[in-house]
Amino acid sequence: MDGRPSAAMLPRRDATVLAALVDQLIALDVPGRRVVLCPEWIATSVRDQLGGRVDEVVACRTVREELDVVAKSAAEGTGEVMVLDGGIVAHNEAIARLLLDPRVGTGLLVGERGNGPGVRIADGIVVSAESRVHTV
Repeated sequence: MDGRPSAAMLPRRDATVLAALVDQLIALDVPGRRVVLCPEWIATSVRDQLGGRVDEVVACRTVREELDVVAKSAAEGTGEVMVLDGGIVAHNEAIARLLLDPRVGTGLLVGERGNGPGVRIADGIVVSAESRVHTV
């Protein structure tokens, strides 16, 4: 939300990283609504590129606003809530195992990156994860 270009908007194939991820979710038949949260300054561009492939694009001014939208969706919903970073690039199999395997109650797809968020795992459970707004 700092005005810098989002990884989700980087070019990939004939569209962007975000559009490719949405296409993967559709191809894998991941159930549920698809809501994209994005900074106000790119919301129009996101709506234009995704067309009718998502249910809703919500423009948010702050990370707090994004978290409020996620919490409200979880409280109003009757099923699972999946939160994905629109800037991820992952193989179909990794996404399918994380989102569609009924044995995965809570999961996190973690990549190896020297400058990415830190993640602490204990006994196979994610106990904390860094973000751009806090460290562990």
